[in-house]
Amino acid sequence: MTLPALAEEVVTTYLRAADDEAPGLVEGLYEGRFHPGTDGTAPAGPVTWRTLSGHGTTLRGPEPAGLDLWHDPRALAVWADDDLDRYWRRLCDRASRPFSVWGQAALGGYGTVWIVTGVTRLHFTLATGDITSEEGACRHALETFPPRWHRVAEEALRIRRTDRALPTFTGLLGDMTEFLPAGSGRTRRSL
Repeated sequence: MTLPALAEEVVTTYLRAADDEAPGLVEGLYEGRFHPGTDGTAPAGPVTWRTLSGHGTTLRGPEPAGLDLWHDPRALAVWADDDLDRYWRRLCDRASRPFSVWGQAALGGYGTVWIVTGVTRLHFTLATGDITSEEGACRHALETFPPRWHRVAEEALRIRRTDRALPTFTGLLGDMTEFLPAGSGRTRRSL
């Protein structure tokens, strides 16, 4: 297939800009295999490589399946577990203090979607070895988590879909605390 001249010019400009930002990346696309970090830069994380290999969209050149992209399920699981421990645990610890800036942010729609879908996306990754969207994470929670988690997953899904909706106060208080660490003598309930 031959691209129209304008499309060819746009694609060429894009590929040159991408190569300026990440030298060696564009060439890697056409050698049939990616070798992360071989140009001396830090490699992309396992989530990026899994997303490209499983969900990449071809704009020009071969299909992602034909590129033999690097994907290491163990590295992905280790990364997800580390992200839960380093990022999400610290964020939830901060968000569990209701009178702090983080605590107030967690009470808003953005905070609800960010925390609920972020942690649930990592659960999905650890359970399936794949990557999902925020909406996919909520659907995963509704399909696999016990019913007591459904209200908070539905609330996050509602907010995500409407993007400007505000969470209900009772839904927020009743279920958001399940994602926060134990404190003040309260014990954390596991899945």
